[in-house]
Amino acid sequence: MKNRILIFSFLFSFNCHAQWTNAVMDTLTHNGERDELNHQSLAIDQWNTTHLISEQALSGGGWMILYFQRPANGTWTTEDTVLTGPANEPTLAVSNTDAIPFVACMEYDSHDYEIMVYSRAGSNWVHDQVTNNQDEDMSPSIATDNQGFVHLAWIRLDTAGDFKINYATNRSGSWVIQSLANSQLGLFGAGALPQLALDPSGVAHIAYRGGNFGTYRIHHAYNDSIGGSNWNFDFPTSPNAEDLSSSIVVSSDSVVHLLVSGNDGFGFPTHAFYMAKLPGSGTFTNAVDVASGFSAETGCLFVLNHSPACVLNEVSGNIYTGNVIYSSAGTNWMAAALTNTQDIYAAQLVMDQLGNGTMAAYQGNTYPSEEIIVFGPDINTGIPQTAASQNFIRYHQKNNSLILQFSQSFKGEIQLHNLQGQILWRENVSVQTGEFKPISTENLAKGIYLLQGVNAEYKQIIKLALE
Repeated sequence: MKNRILIFSFLFSFNCHAQWTNAVMDTLTHNGERDELNHQSLAIDQWNTTHLISEQALSGGGWMILYFQRPANGTWTTEDTVLTGPANEPTLAVSNTDAIPFVACMEYDSHDYEIMVYSRAGSNWVHDQVTNNQDEDMSPSIATDNQGFVHLAWIRLDTAGDFKINYATNRSGSWVIQSLANSQLGLFGAGALPQLALDPSGVAHIAYRGGNFGTYRIHHAYNDSIGGSNWNFDFPTSPNAEDLSSSIVVSSDSVVHLLVSGNDGFGFPTHAFYMAKLPGSGTFTNAVDVASGFSAETGCLFVLNHSPACVLNEVSGNIYTGNVIYSSAGTNWMAAALTNTQDIYAAQLVMDQLGNGTMAAYQGNTYPSEEIIVFGPDINTGIPQTAASQNFIRYHQKNNSLILQFSQSFKGEIQLHNLQGQILWRENVSVQTGEFKPISTENLAKGIYLLQGVNAEYKQIIKLALE
């Protein structure tokens, strides 16, 4: 399981990045299920409330979608079920007018996948079906404009076997769908992974993997007006032999910011590059390496006060290492490891108006252990201490020891974790009801720790503070 603690000893290389001052890591799920994040699962609204969706694997296939929220200077809520599923590839956007969260996803009807949108109305989630056809609709990306209307981009595989980017908006009161006839996704277009962003006027900008295997590039499509049907295309290039993934943001000054990553062939290091397209310019700027010295894939790009920053997922060959890299234009793209526990994946990034960063990801190297974590401002989490129904361990501090008392007989493993997920102490124990077990804390700094007791029948996680 993943855990949390004060970051007094976190990563010394990050003293130069003010976004992460006094940051802590915390776990939002403690359920023993497979919990993961899709891309575009983290958002922040103009009132500095952070929104997050996650997906929990279902035994019969597909995913349940969960929602969390943290108001400014508040605590994370416990999970709210958007839908029980099965659904796939959920993405999140938050209204600029009233902070209502919208979730786009794929759901299977009787014959194919369709695009659905869920919006939160009070304590309920309202379902809205966008597509209803004989095609396969997949990989939705979602955004809202300054009037609160929803825009979508996704991949459509038609009955002829052609992949195209589709776009839709509900500005007219119902969904108006367009197919971008000139989008070229190749034979393996299911992996194009479109990313949608809107400029201040509501014009849609879609980044996606275009072309064919071996020569992929990130293509940029944008329409001529809000909801417009005339589409233009850019084909920016990086020093990579091919680019495979992207993240796109359009800032309030209408600059298009683009993060791409790719490699020079199977097994070669992965490199990530930043480019921008200024208003009135016909081309993107030259690509800048955002993580020199690292092999890392696009995670998420975020722009605050016109200054871009990103998190990247480190790669070794073709395997994710489980480490997260952070880089920003404010430090001249001097990248450094944000986490190095080798078990954190699918990193996402937002920043509040004060410049405090929040990273969300999932942690775990085996499916049953995957949980959702956040790394960000040092605030109380509000997450319950106990992960299961059994509360069989109590504790108190005495001198330089943590004294555990067991309310029932227990045979299993006791672990003490820090907030980085590191196991500081572990021991297999066999104790009787009422028995005490001391743990030395002499070499531990003051702060928040997690104590976990687990066996085949019981599991308890205690969040404790060492004074």
